[in-house]
Amino acid sequence: MCVLAIETATPLAGCAVVDGSGLLAEPTRRLDWLRPVVPEMLRSFALRLHEIQGVAVTRGSGGRV
Repeated sequence: MCVLAIETATPLAGCAVVDGSGLLAEPTRRLDWLRPVVPEMLRSFALRLHEIQGVAVTRGSGGRV
């Protein structure tokens, strides 16, 4: 199972893709740069969006979604 995780609780956002073998990718960017990071990360691991079976998102006092 592939899961896309997005962390937006602070201005320094993070995202990751994990599967049964563990962490595949974990780039960190300023929050306003997060949008282009997800497609780039998926392409770098030859993953397509339909292969992502779950999405986890955090949101805190500093985040915007």
